[in-house]
Amino acid sequence: MTAKSKFGRRSHRFAWSRFQNILLPSLLSCSHSLAKAVMSASLDGTVRAFDLKRYRNFKTLTSPRPAQFTSLSVDSSGDIVAACAVDLFEIFVWSMKTGAILEILSGHTSAVTSLQFAPITSDLITVSLDGYVRSWNVTSGKGGLEILNIGHEIAAVAVNPNGAEAAISTSKANLQVIDLQQFEIRDILDCRHDLGIGRGTKDQTTAKSLSQSRTFTSLCYSPDGAFLLAGGHSKYVCLYSISQLLLVKKFTVSQNFSIDRMQEMLDRRKMTEFGNMDLVDGDATGDVGKSNESAIPLPGVRNVDLGERSFKAEIKVDQIHFSQSGRSWLAASTEGSVLYSLDSDTLFDPYQLSADISPLSTRKLLTEKRFQLALIYSLKLSDSQLTKEVLESTPVVQIESIVSVLPVVYVFRLANFLTNQILSTHLIEFYILWCKAVLMFHRNSIKELMPKNELTAFNKALMSRYEELRSICEPVEASLNYFLAMGKMRTLKLKNTNDYEHLGDVMSDGEQSERQVQSDEDTSE
Repeated sequence: MTAKSKFGRRSHRFAWSRFQNILLPSLLSCSHSLAKAVMSASLDGTVRAFDLKRYRNFKTLTSPRPAQFTSLSVDSSGDIVAACAVDLFEIFVWSMKTGAILEILSGHTSAVTSLQFAPITSDLITVSLDGYVRSWNVTSGKGGLEILNIGHEIAAVAVNPNGAEAAISTSKANLQVIDLQQFEIRDILDCRHDLGIGRGTKDQTTAKSLSQSRTFTSLCYSPDGAFLLAGGHSKYVCLYSISQLLLVKKFTVSQNFSIDRMQEMLDRRKMTEFGNMDLVDGDATGDVGKSNESAIPLPGVRNVDLGERSFKAEIKVDQIHFSQSGRSWLAASTEGSVLYSLDSDTLFDPYQLSADISPLSTRKLLTEKRFQLALIYSLKLSDSQLTKEVLESTPVVQIESIVSVLPVVYVFRLANFLTNQILSTHLIEFYILWCKAVLMFHRNSIKELMPKNELTAFNKALMSRYEELRSICEPVEASLNYFLAMGKMRTLKLKNTNDYEHLGDVMSDGEQSERQVQSDEDTSE
Protein backbone atom coordinates (compact mmCIF):
# COMPACT_ATOMS: atom_id res chain seq x y z
CA MET A 1 0.00 0.00 0.00
CA THR A 2 1.38 3.39 -1.01
CA ALA A 3 0.71 6.47 1.09
CA LYS A 4 0.96 10.13 0.15
CA SER A 5 2.08 13.19 2.10
CA LYS A 6 0.32 16.38 1.03
CA PHE A 7 1.37 19.98 1.71
CA GLY A 8 -0.83 23.01 1.27
CA ARG A 9 -1.27 26.63 2.26
CA ARG A 10 -3.87 27.67 4.80
CA SER A 11 -4.82 30.74 2.75
CA HIS A 12 -6.34 28.75 -0.12
CA ARG A 13 -6.78 25.22 1.35
CA PHE A 14 -5.36 23.44 -1.72
CA ALA A 15 -2.49 20.94 -1.74
CA TRP A 16 0.43 22.37 -3.69
CA SER A 17 2.79 19.39 -3.35
CA ARG A 18 2.51 15.61 -2.85
CA PHE A 19 5.19 13.09 -1.94
CA GLN A 20 4.48 9.45 -2.81
CA ASN A 21 7.64 7.62 -1.75
CA ILE A 22 6.09 6.21 1.44
CA LEU A 23 5.28 2.51 1.27
CA LEU A 24 2.98 2.39 4.32
CA PRO A 25 0.84 5.06 5.97
CA SER A 26 2.74 7.82 7.68
CA LEU A 27 1.64 8.20 11.28
CA LEU A 28 3.50 11.33 12.29
CA SER A 29 5.37 14.19 10.70
CA CYS A 30 7.14 17.29 12.00
CA SER A 31 8.78 20.25 10.35
CA HIS A 32 12.46 21.15 10.37
CA SER A 33 13.42 24.07 12.61
CA LEU A 34 14.51 26.19 9.64
CA ALA A 35 11.27 25.45 7.74
CA LYS A 36 13.25 24.03 4.83
CA ALA A 37 12.27 20.39 5.24
CA VAL A 38 9.61 18.17 6.73
CA MET A 39 10.22 14.83 8.44
CA SER A 40 7.87 11.85 8.24
CA ALA A 41 7.88 8.61 10.26
CA SER A 42 6.08 5.62 8.78
CA LEU A 43 5.07 2.06 9.53
CA ASP A 44 7.43 0.88 6.78
CA GLY A 45 10.38 1.38 9.15
CA THR A 46 11.80 4.55 7.59
CA VAL A 47 12.07 8.19 8.53
CA ARG A 48 12.11 10.37 5.43
CA ALA A 49 13.14 13.99 4.97
CA PHE A 50 11.43 15.99 2.22
CA ASP A 51 12.85 19.20 0.77
CA LEU A 52 10.27 22.00 0.60
CA LYS A 53 12.29 23.90 -2.00
CA ARG A 54 12.75 21.18 -4.61
CA TYR A 55 9.86 18.92 -3.49
CA ARG A 56 11.78 15.67 -3.24
CA ASN A 57 12.82 13.06 -0.72
CA PHE A 58 16.47 13.92 -0.12
CA LYS A 59 17.25 11.64 2.83
CA THR A 60 15.92 8.35 4.25
CA LEU A 61 16.80 7.19 7.76
CA THR A 62 16.49 3.49 8.65
CA SER A 63 16.96 1.40 11.77
CA PRO A 64 19.25 -1.65 12.05
CA ARG A 65 16.24 -3.80 12.93
CA PRO A 66 12.77 -3.74 11.31
CA ALA A 67 10.53 -1.34 13.21
CA GLN A 68 7.20 0.39 12.84
CA PHE A 69 7.76 4.00 13.86
CA THR A 70 4.94 5.76 15.69
CA SER A 71 6.52 8.94 17.06
CA LEU A 72 9.11 11.39 15.75
CA SER A 73 10.86 14.51 17.01
CA VAL A 74 13.57 16.91 15.77
CA ASP A 75 15.71 19.02 18.09
CA SER A 76 15.77 22.83 17.97
CA SER A 77 18.95 22.96 15.85
CA GLY A 78 17.57 20.51 13.28
CA ASP A 79 20.67 18.29 13.46
CA ILE A 80 19.32 15.38 15.55
CA VAL A 81 16.29 13.22 14.78
CA ALA A 82 14.74 10.74 17.24
CA ALA A 83 12.00 8.16 16.68
CA CYS A 84 10.41 5.29 18.58
CA ALA A 85 8.64 2.16 17.36
CA VAL A 86 5.52 0.33 18.45
CA ASP A 87 7.12 -3.12 18.60
CA LEU A 88 10.51 -2.20 20.12
CA PHE A 89 11.32 -0.73 23.53
CA GLU A 90 14.18 1.42 22.19
CA ILE A 91 14.64 4.94 20.86
CA PHE A 92 16.66 5.51 17.68
CA VAL A 93 18.67 8.71 17.28
CA TRP A 94 20.08 9.81 13.89
CA SER A 95 22.29 12.61 12.64
CA MET A 96 20.51 14.73 10.05
CA LYS A 97 23.75 15.60 8.27
CA THR A 98 25.22 12.12 7.83
CA GLY A 99 22.07 10.01 8.14
CA ALA A 100 23.88 7.60 10.47
CA ILE A 101 22.56 6.34 13.79
CA LEU A 102 24.14 8.17 16.71
CA GLU A 103 22.62 6.20 19.56
CA ILE A 104 20.08 3.52 20.41
CA LEU A 105 18.61 4.44 23.79
CA SER A 106 17.29 1.58 25.90
CA GLY A 107 15.82 1.58 29.38
CA HIS A 108 12.06 1.39 28.96
CA THR A 109 10.52 -2.01 29.70
CA SER A 110 7.49 -1.51 27.44
CA ALA A 111 6.59 0.19 24.18
CA VAL A 112 7.60 3.87 23.91
CA THR A 113 4.45 5.80 23.00
CA SER A 114 5.72 9.35 22.52
CA LEU A 115 8.85 11.51 22.63
CA GLN A 116 9.78 15.16 22.19
CA PHE A 117 12.88 17.33 22.43
CA ALA A 118 13.00 20.18 24.92
CA PRO A 119 13.37 23.44 22.92
CA ILE A 120 16.15 25.03 25.02
CA THR A 121 18.23 22.24 26.55
CA SER A 122 17.64 19.77 23.67
CA ASP A 123 17.00 17.02 26.23
CA LEU A 124 14.85 14.19 24.89
CA ILE A 125 11.71 13.48 26.94
CA THR A 126 10.23 9.99 26.40
CA VAL A 127 7.16 8.27 27.86
CA SER A 128 6.19 4.63 27.75
CA LEU A 129 3.51 2.14 28.68
CA ASP A 130 5.69 1.06 31.60
CA GLY A 131 4.63 4.22 33.44
CA TYR A 132 8.01 5.97 33.42
CA VAL A 133 9.01 9.39 32.10
CA ARG A 134 12.68 9.55 31.13
CA SER A 135 14.94 12.45 30.19
CA TRP A 136 17.94 11.77 27.91
CA ASN A 137 20.91 13.97 27.13
CA VAL A 138 21.48 13.04 23.51
CA THR A 139 24.02 15.74 22.62
CA SER A 140 26.56 14.86 25.32
CA GLY A 141 26.08 11.11 25.04
CA LYS A 142 25.55 10.66 28.78
CA GLY A 143 22.35 8.66 28.30
CA GLY A 144 19.52 8.90 30.80
CA LEU A 145 19.47 11.91 33.13
CA GLU A 146 16.21 11.73 35.08
CA ILE A 147 13.56 9.06 35.70
CA LEU A 148 10.05 9.68 37.06
CA ASN A 149 7.61 6.91 37.93
CA ILE A 150 4.00 7.86 37.22
CA GLY A 151 2.48 4.50 38.08
CA HIS A 152 0.13 4.38 35.10
CA GLU A 153 0.51 3.86 31.37
CA ILE A 154 1.44 7.07 29.53
CA ALA A 155 0.06 7.75 26.06
CA ALA A 156 1.44 11.15 25.01
CA VAL A 157 3.85 13.92 26.01
CA ALA A 158 4.23 17.57 25.03
CA VAL A 159 6.97 20.00 26.11
CA ASN A 160 6.22 23.65 26.80
CA PRO A 161 8.01 26.03 24.36
CA ASN A 162 9.69 27.74 27.32
CA GLY A 163 11.32 24.41 28.25
CA ALA A 164 10.28 24.66 31.92
CA GLU A 165 7.51 22.05 31.95
CA ALA A 166 5.99 19.12 30.10
CA ALA A 167 2.47 17.67 30.00
CA ILE A 168 1.69 13.95 29.83
CA SER A 169 -1.54 12.00 29.33
CA THR A 170 -2.03 8.86 31.44
CA SER A 171 -4.36 5.88 31.17
CA LYS A 172 -6.36 7.20 34.13
CA ALA A 173 -7.79 9.91 31.87
CA ASN A 174 -5.88 12.76 33.46
CA LEU A 175 -3.25 15.26 32.40
CA GLN A 176 -0.17 15.77 34.56
CA VAL A 177 2.18 18.74 34.36
CA ILE A 178 5.83 17.91 35.15
CA ASP A 179 8.39 20.49 36.25
CA LEU A 180 11.46 19.72 34.12
CA GLN A 181 13.79 21.61 36.46
CA GLN A 182 12.98 19.50 39.52
CA PHE A 183 11.59 16.63 37.40
CA GLU A 184 8.56 16.07 39.58
CA ILE A 185 4.79 16.27 39.18
CA ARG A 186 3.51 19.81 39.70
CA ASP A 187 -0.20 19.69 38.78
CA ILE A 188 -2.81 17.05 37.93
CA LEU A 189 -5.89 17.78 35.83
CA ASP A 190 -8.77 15.27 35.75
CA CYS A 191 -10.24 15.21 32.22
CA ARG A 192 -12.30 12.02 32.40
CA HIS A 193 -15.56 13.83 31.68
CA ASP A 194 -14.03 16.08 29.00
CA LEU A 195 -12.94 13.37 26.59
CA GLY A 196 -16.50 12.36 25.66
CA ILE A 197 -15.89 8.78 24.53
CA GLY A 198 -18.61 7.45 22.23
CA ARG A 199 -19.98 3.92 22.27
CA GLY A 200 -19.09 1.62 19.40
CA THR A 201 -21.55 -0.68 17.69
CA LYS A 202 -19.69 -3.77 18.90
CA ASP A 203 -19.03 -2.59 22.45
CA GLN A 204 -20.61 -4.62 25.21
CA THR A 205 -20.10 -1.87 27.80
CA THR A 206 -21.43 1.66 28.01
CA ALA A 207 -19.51 4.78 27.01
CA LYS A 208 -19.26 5.78 30.68
CA SER A 209 -17.39 2.56 31.45
CA LEU A 210 -15.15 2.99 28.42
CA SER A 211 -14.11 6.47 29.58
CA GLN A 212 -12.28 4.85 32.48
CA SER A 213 -9.78 3.22 30.11
CA ARG A 214 -9.52 5.85 27.35
CA THR A 215 -7.27 8.88 27.35
CA PHE A 216 -5.80 11.60 25.15
CA THR A 217 -3.25 10.37 22.62
CA SER A 218 -2.03 13.70 21.24
CA LEU A 219 -0.99 16.86 23.08
CA CYS A 220 0.28 20.24 21.89
CA TYR A 221 1.18 23.48 23.67
CA SER A 222 0.33 26.90 22.28
CA PRO A 223 3.36 29.00 21.20
CA ASP A 224 3.12 31.13 24.35
CA GLY A 225 2.76 28.04 26.57
CA ALA A 226 -0.47 29.28 28.18
CA PHE A 227 -2.82 26.70 26.65
CA LEU A 228 -2.75 22.98 25.90
CA LEU A 229 -4.64 21.16 23.16
CA ALA A 230 -5.57 17.52 23.76
CA GLY A 231 -7.19 15.00 21.40
CA GLY A 232 -7.61 11.26 21.21
CA HIS A 233 -10.19 8.53 20.52
CA SER A 234 -13.07 10.98 20.57
CA LYS A 235 -14.81 13.52 18.37
CA TYR A 236 -13.75 16.29 20.74
CA VAL A 237 -10.54 18.30 20.98
CA CYS A 238 -10.18 20.04 24.34
CA LEU A 239 -8.37 23.32 25.02
CA TYR A 240 -7.05 23.73 28.58
CA SER A 241 -5.59 26.68 30.45
CA ILE A 242 -2.36 25.56 32.10
CA SER A 243 -2.19 28.36 34.68
CA GLN A 244 -5.77 27.86 35.92
CA LEU A 245 -6.09 24.11 35.15
CA LEU A 246 -9.49 24.65 33.56
CA LEU A 247 -11.21 23.50 30.38
CA VAL A 248 -11.53 26.54 28.12
CA LYS A 249 -13.42 25.04 25.18
CA LYS A 250 -14.32 21.78 23.46
CA PHE A 251 -14.16 21.58 19.67
CA THR A 252 -16.13 19.01 17.65
CA VAL A 253 -14.06 17.78 14.71
CA SER A 254 -16.82 15.83 12.92
CA GLN A 255 -20.60 15.61 12.59
CA ASN A 256 -20.57 12.48 10.43
CA PHE A 257 -22.65 9.88 12.28
CA SER A 258 -21.78 7.14 9.80
CA ILE A 259 -18.45 6.91 11.64
CA ASP A 260 -18.33 4.68 14.69
CA ARG A 261 -18.21 6.07 18.27
CA MET A 262 -19.95 9.30 17.39
CA GLN A 263 -22.84 8.73 19.83
CA GLU A 264 -22.76 8.04 23.54
CA MET A 265 -25.86 5.82 23.34
CA LEU A 266 -26.73 3.13 20.80
CA ASP A 267 -29.61 3.67 18.41
CA ARG A 268 -32.64 1.92 19.92
CA ARG A 269 -34.21 1.49 16.48
CA LYS A 270 -31.45 -1.00 15.63
CA MET A 271 -31.87 -2.99 18.84
CA THR A 272 -33.90 -6.17 18.37
CA GLU A 273 -34.54 -9.25 20.46
CA PHE A 274 -31.54 -10.85 18.78
CA GLY A 275 -29.21 -7.96 19.57
CA ASN A 276 -27.79 -4.98 17.68
CA MET A 277 -28.41 -5.08 13.92
CA ASP A 278 -25.02 -3.42 13.29
CA LEU A 279 -23.37 -6.66 14.42
CA VAL A 280 -24.91 -8.49 11.44
CA ASP A 281 -22.84 -8.46 8.24
CA GLY A 282 -24.29 -6.76 5.21
CA ASP A 283 -24.17 -9.94 3.13
CA ALA A 284 -26.34 -11.79 5.63
CA THR A 285 -29.15 -9.23 5.51
CA GLY A 286 -28.90 -8.57 1.79
CA ASP A 287 -28.15 -4.87 2.31
CA VAL A 288 -24.65 -4.91 0.89
CA GLY A 289 -24.93 -1.55 -0.76
CA LYS A 290 -26.33 0.10 2.35
CA SER A 291 -23.45 -0.85 4.59
CA ASN A 292 -21.18 1.96 5.82
CA GLU A 293 -18.30 -0.43 6.45
CA SER A 294 -15.15 -0.55 4.35
CA ALA A 295 -14.15 -3.86 2.80
CA ILE A 296 -10.78 -5.46 3.55
CA PRO A 297 -9.94 -7.85 0.69
CA LEU A 298 -7.77 -10.89 1.22
CA PRO A 299 -4.22 -10.29 -0.11
CA GLY A 300 -3.63 -11.94 -3.49
CA VAL A 301 -7.34 -12.33 -4.40
CA ARG A 302 -8.35 -10.62 -7.64
CA ASN A 303 -11.88 -11.79 -8.46
CA VAL A 304 -14.11 -13.23 -5.74
CA ASP A 305 -12.95 -13.04 -2.13
CA LEU A 306 -14.82 -15.60 -0.01
CA GLY A 307 -12.98 -14.45 3.09
CA GLU A 308 -13.86 -10.77 2.74
CA ARG A 309 -14.00 -8.87 6.00
CA SER A 310 -15.22 -5.39 6.73
CA PHE A 311 -14.76 -2.76 9.39
CA LYS A 312 -16.33 0.54 10.36
CA ALA A 313 -14.01 3.51 10.77
CA GLU A 314 -13.84 4.99 14.27
CA ILE A 315 -13.64 8.67 15.00
CA LYS A 316 -10.29 9.72 16.44
CA VAL A 317 -7.75 12.53 16.35
CA ASP A 318 -4.28 11.24 15.51
CA GLN A 319 -2.33 14.47 15.79
CA ILE A 320 -2.88 18.15 16.60
CA HIS A 321 -0.55 21.10 16.15
CA PHE A 322 -0.61 24.85 16.72
CA SER A 323 0.57 27.36 14.13
CA GLN A 324 3.59 29.53 14.94
CA SER A 325 1.36 32.59 15.37
CA GLY A 326 -0.95 30.78 17.79
CA ARG A 327 -4.05 32.00 15.93
CA SER A 328 -4.87 28.66 14.30
CA TRP A 329 -4.39 24.95 14.86
CA LEU A 330 -4.77 21.81 12.77
CA ALA A 331 -6.12 18.39 13.71
CA ALA A 332 -5.59 15.19 11.71
CA SER A 333 -8.77 13.17 12.24
CA THR A 334 -10.54 10.21 10.67
CA GLU A 335 -12.28 12.47 8.14
CA GLY A 336 -9.12 14.38 7.22
CA SER A 337 -7.39 17.57 8.31
CA VAL A 338 -9.56 20.04 10.21
CA LEU A 339 -8.35 23.64 10.50
CA TYR A 340 -9.54 26.05 13.19
CA SER A 341 -8.50 29.68 12.87
CA LEU A 342 -9.26 33.12 14.27
CA ASP A 343 -8.53 34.63 10.82
CA SER A 344 -11.38 33.07 8.88
CA ASP A 345 -11.77 36.10 6.58
CA THR A 346 -8.43 35.33 4.91
CA LEU A 347 -9.49 31.92 3.60
CA PHE A 348 -9.59 31.57 -0.18
CA ASP A 349 -12.81 29.93 -1.37
CA PRO A 350 -13.06 30.27 -5.18
CA TYR A 351 -16.30 29.83 -7.08
CA GLN A 352 -16.64 28.97 -10.78
CA LEU A 353 -13.14 30.07 -11.69
CA SER A 354 -11.68 30.03 -15.19
CA ALA A 355 -8.25 30.75 -16.62
CA ASP A 356 -9.03 34.38 -17.48
CA ILE A 357 -10.23 35.34 -13.99
CA SER A 358 -7.50 36.86 -11.85
CA PRO A 359 -6.94 39.97 -9.73
CA LEU A 360 -5.02 41.52 -12.62
CA SER A 361 -7.89 41.05 -15.07
CA THR A 362 -10.34 42.37 -12.47
CA ARG A 363 -8.37 45.58 -12.00
CA LYS A 364 -8.11 45.93 -15.78
CA LEU A 365 -11.92 45.85 -15.97
CA LEU A 366 -12.01 48.62 -13.37
CA THR A 367 -9.81 50.83 -15.53
CA GLU A 368 -12.17 50.14 -18.44
CA LYS A 369 -15.13 51.13 -16.19
CA ARG A 370 -16.80 47.73 -16.59
CA PHE A 371 -17.88 47.63 -12.95
CA GLN A 372 -20.46 44.84 -13.16
CA LEU A 373 -18.10 42.27 -14.65
CA ALA A 374 -15.34 43.35 -12.26
CA LEU A 375 -17.70 42.74 -9.32
CA ILE A 376 -18.53 39.24 -10.58
CA TYR A 377 -14.83 38.43 -10.99
CA SER A 378 -14.01 39.60 -7.46
CA LEU A 379 -16.88 37.55 -6.01
CA LYS A 380 -15.68 34.48 -7.89
CA LEU A 381 -12.19 34.94 -6.47
CA SER A 382 -13.61 35.47 -2.94
CA ASP A 383 -10.92 38.07 -2.31
CA SER A 384 -12.29 40.49 0.30
CA GLN A 385 -9.75 43.22 -0.43
CA LEU A 386 -10.38 43.03 -4.16
CA THR A 387 -14.17 43.09 -3.68
CA LYS A 388 -13.82 46.12 -1.43
CA GLU A 389 -11.74 47.86 -4.08
CA VAL A 390 -14.33 47.14 -6.78
CA LEU A 391 -17.28 48.32 -4.69
CA GLU A 392 -15.63 51.55 -3.61
CA SER A 393 -14.56 52.29 -7.20
CA THR A 394 -18.13 51.98 -8.47
CA PRO A 395 -19.99 55.31 -8.94
CA VAL A 396 -23.02 55.78 -6.68
CA VAL A 397 -25.35 56.40 -9.62
CA GLN A 398 -24.57 52.93 -11.05
CA ILE A 399 -25.17 50.90 -7.88
CA GLU A 400 -28.82 50.10 -8.56
CA SER A 401 -28.26 49.30 -12.24
CA ILE A 402 -25.42 46.88 -11.38
CA VAL A 403 -27.28 45.08 -8.58
CA SER A 404 -30.50 44.79 -10.59
CA VAL A 405 -28.87 42.53 -13.22
CA LEU A 406 -26.54 40.66 -10.84
CA PRO A 407 -27.16 36.86 -10.86
CA VAL A 408 -28.69 35.42 -7.72
CA VAL A 409 -25.71 33.14 -6.97
CA TYR A 410 -23.50 36.21 -6.63
CA VAL A 411 -26.09 38.19 -4.68
CA PHE A 412 -25.71 35.84 -1.71
CA ARG A 413 -21.92 36.18 -1.79
CA LEU A 414 -22.27 39.97 -2.04
CA ALA A 415 -24.66 39.99 0.92
CA ASN A 416 -22.18 37.97 3.01
CA PHE A 417 -19.42 40.42 2.13
CA LEU A 418 -21.61 43.41 3.03
CA THR A 419 -22.41 41.74 6.36
CA ASN A 420 -18.75 41.73 7.35
CA GLN A 421 -17.90 45.07 5.77
CA ILE A 422 -20.66 47.25 7.15
CA LEU A 423 -19.56 46.59 10.72
CA SER A 424 -16.05 47.94 10.20
CA THR A 425 -16.22 50.51 7.42
CA HIS A 426 -16.43 54.29 7.82
CA LEU A 427 -18.27 54.64 4.49
CA ILE A 428 -21.60 53.89 6.14
CA GLU A 429 -23.95 55.62 3.71
CA PHE A 430 -22.15 54.17 0.69
CA TYR A 431 -22.46 50.57 1.85
CA ILE A 432 -26.04 51.11 3.03
CA LEU A 433 -26.88 52.08 -0.56
CA TRP A 434 -25.48 48.70 -1.66
CA CYS A 435 -27.55 46.92 1.00
CA LYS A 436 -30.66 48.85 -0.05
CA ALA A 437 -30.17 47.90 -3.71
CA VAL A 438 -29.64 44.21 -2.81
CA LEU A 439 -32.82 44.09 -0.72
CA MET A 440 -34.85 46.09 -3.23
CA PHE A 441 -34.10 44.03 -6.35
CA HIS A 442 -33.56 40.55 -4.86
CA ARG A 443 -35.78 40.48 -1.79
CA ASN A 444 -37.78 37.46 -2.96
CA SER A 445 -34.70 35.36 -3.73
CA ILE A 446 -33.08 36.32 -0.44
CA LYS A 447 -36.21 35.45 1.49
CA GLU A 448 -36.68 32.05 -0.13
CA LEU A 449 -33.19 30.79 -0.99
CA MET A 450 -30.67 32.50 1.29
CA PRO A 451 -29.68 30.41 4.35
CA LYS A 452 -31.36 31.59 7.52
CA ASN A 453 -28.13 32.03 9.45
CA GLU A 454 -26.66 34.27 6.73
CA LEU A 455 -29.87 36.30 6.50
CA THR A 456 -29.94 36.70 10.27
CA ALA A 457 -26.32 37.85 10.29
CA PHE A 458 -27.07 40.36 7.52
CA ASN A 459 -30.00 41.79 9.49
CA LYS A 460 -28.01 41.81 12.71
CA ALA A 461 -25.16 43.75 11.09
CA LEU A 462 -27.54 46.44 9.84
CA MET A 463 -29.31 46.69 13.20
CA SER A 464 -26.10 46.89 15.19
CA ARG A 465 -24.82 49.69 12.95
CA TYR A 466 -28.16 51.47 13.33
CA GLU A 467 -27.97 51.20 17.13
CA GLU A 468 -24.45 52.64 17.14
CA LEU A 469 -25.51 55.65 15.06
CA ARG A 470 -28.68 56.12 17.11
CA SER A 471 -26.75 56.16 20.39
CA ILE A 472 -24.47 58.85 18.94
CA CYS A 473 -27.12 61.03 17.31
CA GLU A 474 -29.96 60.96 19.88
CA PRO A 475 -28.20 63.09 22.56
CA VAL A 476 -27.39 65.79 19.99
CA GLU A 477 -30.59 65.54 17.97
CA ALA A 478 -31.64 69.13 18.76
CA SER A 479 -28.26 70.49 17.75
CA LEU A 480 -28.31 68.51 14.50
CA ASN A 481 -31.81 69.80 13.68
CA TYR A 482 -30.63 73.37 14.40
CA PHE A 483 -27.62 72.99 12.10
CA LEU A 484 -29.80 71.49 9.36
CA ALA A 485 -32.30 74.32 9.67
CA MET A 486 -29.54 76.92 9.58
CA GLY A 487 -28.15 75.25 6.49
CA LYS A 488 -31.55 75.42 4.78
CA MET A 489 -32.00 79.06 5.73
CA ARG A 490 -28.55 79.90 4.47
CA THR A 491 -29.28 78.14 1.20
CA LEU A 492 -32.62 80.01 0.88
CA LYS A 493 -30.95 83.30 1.74
CA LEU A 494 -28.28 82.81 -0.84
CA LYS A 495 -30.94 81.94 -3.39
CA ASN A 496 -32.92 85.10 -2.64
CA THR A 497 -29.73 87.18 -2.80
CA ASN A 498 -28.94 85.73 -6.18
CA ASP A 499 -32.48 86.53 -7.37
CA TYR A 500 -32.16 90.13 -6.24
CA GLU A 501 -28.81 90.50 -7.92
CA HIS A 502 -30.24 89.03 -11.09
CA LEU A 503 -33.19 91.45 -10.94
CA GLY A 504 -30.82 94.37 -10.42
CA ASP A 505 -28.79 93.27 -13.41
CA VAL A 506 -31.95 93.14 -15.52
CA MET A 507 -33.05 96.57 -14.35
CA SER A 508 -29.63 98.08 -15.04
CA ASP A 509 -29.67 96.61 -18.51
CA GLY A 510 -33.13 98.22 -19.11
CA GLU A 511 -31.98 101.63 -17.92
CA GLN A 512 -28.96 101.47 -20.17
CA SER A 513 -31.14 100.59 -23.15
CA GLU A 514 -33.52 103.52 -22.37
CA ARG A 515 -30.59 105.89 -22.12
CA GLN A 516 -29.28 104.63 -25.43
CA VAL A 517 -32.67 105.20 -27.09
CA GLN A 518 -32.88 108.71 -25.61
CA SER A 519 -29.41 109.56 -26.88
CA ASP A 520 -30.30 108.29 -30.33
CA GLU A 521 -33.43 110.50 -30.41
CA ASP A 522 -31.47 113.57 -29.34
CA THR A 523 -28.96 112.94 -32.04
CA SER A 524 -31.63 112.61 -34.72
CA GLU A 525 -33.25 115.92 -33.67
